[in-house]
Amino acid sequence: MNKLIGGEIIYRRRNVTFYRNLMSFTSHMFVIALTIICCGSLLSDPIVSATIEGSPDIRNLSIHVTGLTNTSVDISWSPPKSTNGVIRYYCVYYYLYDVFDQALPKDLIDIIEDEKIITEERNFTVQDTKCHLEHLESYRHYNITISVCTEKCSERSFPIQVQTGVGFPGRIPKPNVLFRNKTGIVISWHKPMKPHGPIDYYQLIILNHSGPFTSQTVYDGSILPIELVDTLTHENPDNLLYQTNINVFRVHVPECTPHDKDQRIYYAVRAVNNNPLDPQKPFYGPWSVPGSVKCLYLNTIL
Repeated sequence: MNKLIGGEIIYRRRNVTFYRNLMSFTSHMFVIALTIICCGSLLSDPIVSATIEGSPDIRNLSIHVTGLTNTSVDISWSPPKSTNGVIRYYCVYYYLYDVFDQALPKDLIDIIEDEKIITEERNFTVQDTKCHLEHLESYRHYNITISVCTEKCSERSFPIQVQTGVGFPGRIPKPNVLFRNKTGIVISWHKPMKPHGPIDYYQLIILNHSGPFTSQTVYDGSILPIELVDTLTHENPDNLLYQTNINVFRVHVPECTPHDKDQRIYYAVRAVNNNPLDPQKPFYGPWSVPGSVKCLYLNTIL
């Protein structure tokens, strides 16, 4: 006589029987009785045998977001109903859903800001049913999935997609002059490759300077943008700061005199995202590498 609950007999001979699809990490009791046409014998003494651990069943595992910033995500989940063993740890995988293919040019890399940013797939293990993911890139979509492990690990759960919050924009490429005459210049620039938000507006600063710079810091052939802006603003507090939500801007500059022929007009741009948590503290991106034009006077054409 063979009576089986939760499994399947796959092989049966005179005195040998094989079973499959039994529940993992479960004790099973087996008894034997001889049956003939009219009746059956008494049951044998039971034999109890346990199956080994298997991979957990994660079909109903769901991940919940419990906290979110522009650089981190907190998640939690419930243990699977069918663990099929003793859960030893959880393996959390996370990776960018919207990966950028192009590499950043040298003048757009902010080493201090970018060196900790996670772009490739990462994973780590935890014993608890919650974890904190950090060093994420702002305003980007991440996929998060979990594998539950006994002696064997389950497949990954169905991923959830999370978008991090708005943060500081990346550096804008060096702006260009589209047009100029004696009293005005038209400046254009590209959106930062890492906007980290919707880019609510841009700030354009016009810096007038003549003579040598006091700073000796060099950045790809130019003085560091932030140091340049700080230096020139300190030297001339009358520098002009403009705000615009488009990437082309016409700037009026006074007509030069022969005495101004050595003067240069520097310009730099930065992107700005509004801070939804504190409107009084916007997220200012770093200044671009500055461009410059020499002052025009009379009919001189550079």
